[in-house]
Amino acid sequence: MTSPDGLPPGELGGNPPFVVTSRRDGAEVIVVLVGEFDLNGVGMVEAEVGRALGDPGVLAVALDLAGLSFIDSSGLRAVLDAWQRVQDADMAFRLVSVSEEATRTARLAGLDRLLELTDP
Repeated sequence: MTSPDGLPPGELGGNPPFVVTSRRDGAEVIVVLVGEFDLNGVGMVEAEVGRALGDPGVLAVALDLAGLSFIDSSGLRAVLDAWQRVQDADMAFRLVSVSEEATRTARLAGLDRLLELTDP
């Protein structure tokens, strides 16, 4: 896949890569999303949330969205799916450091009525 300027994603002028990492903070796993979150990144987020749910002693999962420069409808759907999976596991879920882009998109979709959005 190439960007409109003909360069592969992540190359000079191309789309920045989407990166998912996580860290443990006590009984909470914080999943950090950086870059442009679209359909290509959904599987990465699902896998990282799945690892968090399987980690012994975890009582909460947070998604840190401060590093998002873009999120589309498939990214929003993945956030809702993560929320549902965490709720089904009887764990706490929260969104932290929600970027301006993610906040704007979530509000347009009406998700701010379902999930609490905190500023970065």
